[in-house]
Amino acid sequence: MQLPNQSVSYGLFQINSKNWCRKGRRGGICNIKCEEFLNDEISDDSRCAMQIFNRHGFQAWPGWMTKCRGRTLPDVSRC
Repeated sequence: MQLPNQSVSYGLFQINSKNWCRKGRRGGICNIKCEEFLNDEISDDSRCAMQIFNRHGFQAWPGWMTKCRGRTLPDVSRC
């Protein structure tokens, strides 16, 4: 998904290329190629997502900000 600032969000966790990865080469805060978030191996995706979450919480994800923040969400702890 391309955002208005020309960055792109990649993969299951929608990790954004503005700060966290670089297209075509390793880089960003997670030091990874953005394309690595598009394959079936998600361990590197989850490591980067946890790094993002530890720094910014869910506020780093625009989808959470627009669809979830301030709303009562279902309890999925037993899923």
